[in-house]
Amino acid sequence: MSDSISKIKPEKYDKGSTDLSELLSHTTDKKDWAQDLLYRIRIFRKSKGSSRIAALNQLEKEILSQLNPEDNLDAIWQKTKDMNKEFYQQLRLKHPGLSQNELDFCSLIRMDFPMKDIAVLKSITLKSVNMARYRIKKKLGLEPENDLDEYIQTL
Repeated sequence: MSDSISKIKPEKYDKGSTDLSELLSHTTDKKDWAQDLLYRIRIFRKSKGSSRIAALNQLEKEILSQLNPEDNLDAIWQKTKDMNKEFYQQLRLKHPGLSQNELDFCSLIRMDFPMKDIAVLKSITLKSVNMARYRIKKKLGLEPENDLDEYIQTL
């Protein structure tokens, strides 16, 4: 079984040339911008004046609606899954105890997604990404000195 797994070439996350990377970059940039603007609005809210507060409240609602980039994320997930169908199948065969969420993480790791981008895709914090990586490593039976990324790249 391991011979068939090793024959599968991983699809890499190519920041310079794929539609996937453009979608992810746009999503990440948009979220970063919106979070920064939201922070500044919350500071302005502390100033006086009811009309200023009403305008800032409306702007805040608009920004919050932009922080949920579901359309882009759905497209990114679909492309990720399409690019890694064989990897998902082989990983399920070798490690049947992994959940779909854990399989998705492994796929993103295999494609060399930066942790920040994984956090955006999964709508979680960097700390949660690290925790998920730790749990996956345990489920895969890797020793502390083994690198999860290297292991996944060898599959």
